[in-house]
Amino acid sequence: MTEEHDADAVIAAYARKARIKNITAAIIALASIIGIGWLLLGDRLQRAYRSASIEIGARERLANMSTLERVHAELLPGWVISASNKRDDTPEKFSALTDALAEDANAKSIIEDLGNLTADADTLTDRGDEILDTVKLWNRYMDKAGQPWWVDGNIFIGPGNTFFYVKTYKILGDFEVEVAGGDKKYRTRMATRVDRTNIVESFLGHASPHQDGAIILTDRLYDVSLREVWPILGEESSELMTAREKLFAPKVREEARRHLPEDTLAILAKHASTRAELEATLRAIRERRSCGSTFSIMDLPWDGMPQDQIDLLYRYAERDRYADCPSIKEEEVKIIIAASEALADEDDLKKAAEALVAHVARAVTVHEARHVADHHRANAFEEPLPCQTCDTYRLSRSARAELSAYLATFASDEVAYTGLYQACGLDLSRGTPHARALRVILPMLEVDCEESLPDNLQERAQKLEAEFFGRSDKITLPEAYPASLELYR
Repeated sequence: MTEEHDADAVIAAYARKARIKNITAAIIALASIIGIGWLLLGDRLQRAYRSASIEIGARERLANMSTLERVHAELLPGWVISASNKRDDTPEKFSALTDALAEDANAKSIIEDLGNLTADADTLTDRGDEILDTVKLWNRYMDKAGQPWWVDGNIFIGPGNTFFYVKTYKILGDFEVEVAGGDKKYRTRMATRVDRTNIVESFLGHASPHQDGAIILTDRLYDVSLREVWPILGEESSELMTAREKLFAPKVREEARRHLPEDTLAILAKHASTRAELEATLRAIRERRSCGSTFSIMDLPWDGMPQDQIDLLYRYAERDRYADCPSIKEEEVKIIIAASEALADEDDLKKAAEALVAHVARAVTVHEARHVADHHRANAFEEPLPCQTCDTYRLSRSARAELSAYLATFASDEVAYTGLYQACGLDLSRGTPHARALRVILPMLEVDCEESLPDNLQERAQKLEAEFFGRSDKITLPEAYPASLELYR
């Protein structure tokens, strides 16, 4: 799927010639003969060797471990949070984690290594590569065992504060996406967050050589699908819609009809106006930040506001009844309650929402598949993507990578307009690679996100791909692409 790490390749070559135990003896013997110690073989080679040996038999050892969900959802993030905050219960949290893994010596050993590497905050930056390699080893171990778990580890470096943190995921789908013919396929995994930490992702998916393909983050897609796509799936436009929503609604509905079962789309369309009213109310609440309100309601689940939180809304409304800038108004509470009750009473609505998320994820999957293919083409983005026209616009390496991925999305037969609709929802005035890329290509596509769309978006995008990058590769999702994505929360 991806090129092997150079040290991994050395070990893989050894493994093809002899059993692991013979490799161990040979390496030790060689080290003795030439007068060097095991440590002088280098940390990277040691980790690669350990990676090759630790994965043998992983499926048999881990296949029946019922504690893995608890490890990823509670124990691992709980220990990391305690350690990053230097709490007194950190040793206790770590012991609970390693005790849960006692049945498998390899799994326990990886976590113990991670604990040793992250114990001293002052050395986190120096040991960054080693720490992230250990996280990667854990992920490879889970993968080899056929276990649906994945950990994203990072090191935060801020003024006077450096700490290690994780986000943990359950894999909901695992398949290959074809780019430019059957001989180029790239792994893609759909993942949902299982930890309960307050770290919020700012992206829908990401891809890099370190992840062995693309990872699509369904939680962010869940929010986008319910907040932006569902409200415009009704048969008629609503006065609550924004200019962008009204412009895109017919195209987005047309693509939904191609990919969603008729009964699923009927359920979503039936409640589109309810969802639109709910989202418009949440927008109005958020907009009062401009007058000083600090109250906000984040994205709501498929069935609206949880019942146990509604009493709290009433208390805020009562408190601010005469305020010039209220946190929430009583009429807004009533709208939220009515909408939530209507959504909760609909049979199969959760299944319909899960199908919608999978549908919207098609655009992100194409986008990330293009990124993975480009990683290989541009040496993992150590080099800029070949793009002479990009130089004219002074696009950075990251901006031209985003330009390539957006054009591939808009050129796709899957959900080109749905992908464009999502892109137009970004703040295009910012200096991010996404915004810079879109500011270049949207005028060329004759797109105004609130006023006009071309009817031949795919054709225009394909032409620009050829102009910028000298190719326009067809990206094909597999038959195994999931029809729905579980809403874990």
